[in-house]
Amino acid sequence: MAIPDVSYIKTFRLSLTWMFGFYFAIALIGYFSTLLLLVCFHPHIYLSWRVYLRGSVIFAFVSFALALIIKLVFTYKLTTEGVRGYSFWGIRRFIQWQHIQKVRTCGWSILPCLLLYSKEEGSSAVWLALFLKNRGEFAAECHKLALPDNPLLKFL
Repeated sequence: MAIPDVSYIKTFRLSLTWMFGFYFAIALIGYFSTLLLLVCFHPHIYLSWRVYLRGSVIFAFVSFALALIIKLVFTYKLTTEGVRGYSFWGIRRFIQWQHIQKVRTCGWSILPCLLLYSKEEGSSAVWLALFLKNRGEFAAECHKLALPDNPLLKFL
C-alpha cells in the first residue's frame, strides 16, 4: 500500500537497554556454551579467567553496536492516517487505522510485539514492537489518533 502524505507524524524508537540486554544475554549464553563444550571435549586445554573476561567485553561492545544500529534503523511512526511499521522480514509496511482488523500478541515476554492484520486481501501483517523507549507516550498517541473501536487500543 502506498504511504500517504500526512502532516502529523510522531516517531518512536526501540529501547536501547532492552535491545542491548537481549543481544548481550544471547551472546554470553552462546559464548560460555562454546567454551564449556571446548573444555569438555578437549580436557587438556586450560582457559584462564582473562579469556572469559576478554570475550565478555568484546561481546558487550558488539551487542551495544548491534542494538544501536537496530534502534536507529527500525523506527515506528504514528500518523493521522495509520501506523508505519515493518513486516517479519524487516520491510517497511503501512496500515491505516480503519484497516486494522485483528491484533495479536507475539514474541517472548522479554521482547513483546503486536501483529496488526489488515482487512485488505494479500497484505502481510505489520509487526509492532512494544519495547519502545517511550511506550507510555506511544500508547497515548495511539489513543489520540485511532478510532475508539480500534482493536489495537485493547493491547496498549
